[in-house]
Amino acid sequence: ERALFDLRADLNLAIGRHLPEPQAGLLAGILLGNERGISPELDDAFRVTGASHVIAISGFNMAIIAALVMRLLSATPLHRGLRVAIGLIVIAVYTVFTGSNPAVIRAAIMSGVLIVGTDLFRRKTYVPASLAFVALLMSIVTPPIIFSLSFQLSFFAVLGLALFADPFQRWFMAGLRRIFPSTWAERIGGFLAEPLVVTLAAYTTTLPIIVLYFERVSLISLGVNLLIVPVQTYLLLIGGLATLLVLIVPPFAQMLYWLDYVLLSWTIAIVRGGAAIPGAEAALRVDDALIFTY
Repeated sequence: ERALFDLRADLNLAIGRHLPEPQAGLLAGILLGNERGISPELDDAFRVTGASHVIAISGFNMAIIAALVMRLLSATPLHRGLRVAIGLIVIAVYTVFTGSNPAVIRAAIMSGVLIVGTDLFRRKTYVPASLAFVALLMSIVTPPIIFSLSFQLSFFAVLGLALFADPFQRWFMAGLRRIFPSTWAERIGGFLAEPLVVTLAAYTTTLPIIVLYFERVSLISLGVNLLIVPVQTYLLLIGGLATLLVLIVPPFAQMLYWLDYVLLSWTIAIVRGGAAIPGAEAALRVDDALIFTY
């Protein structure tokens, strides 16, 4: 445990040496779960715009990461079993990097079920049944877990991905083909479809949970998320690779950090710009009940 703590501290320092603020603090928060380097002003901007899920290591985020990694790997010629093994390793490494607290471990287990169910067995109806079985086992071992917000987010995020990711992908691509020529539609879809569709699929089933707990919704949340979500996959993968290599090949890691700097700066600019819009903190009322901003 001490070695893990020291490694995370070293990586956090390495990020700070290779990136300026506030980009360094944001990457450390996204990648290592260390949000102490994020300024109160920037943290508040994420809250106001409903984009806090970007910097919070939660069941929602873990499920999205797992799904994106596997969908990217599915485009490679690797054997199915090898893709699943790589996906599970990525989730395990990410869990260790973010501190392996109980909430993250639960999210990792749920995400592992998604990987095995959809990619190893290729059975869409298998995942909901497996999720129910895992939830039952977890609640038997630790009965209060069923009331945990992180557990509920993990469960419903993975369920949303299993049920809606593929249909949303088809609808999104069909819409692009109606608007753009076929070649352009494929290019645009290749960049936007995976991160956007995966996030919307998970968001569909976690939205009622977040409404129940937080009782507010940012009026600009959807617009901000549509602008920042498509780059988060690349931001995380490039930043993660740079951080893995920074202690081995610092010059190459620095080049990757420079590339990630562009994505981090885009995210920060959109979030700050959204928070600066007059009335950005206004909450939507439904039947006189407030809905959330998280």
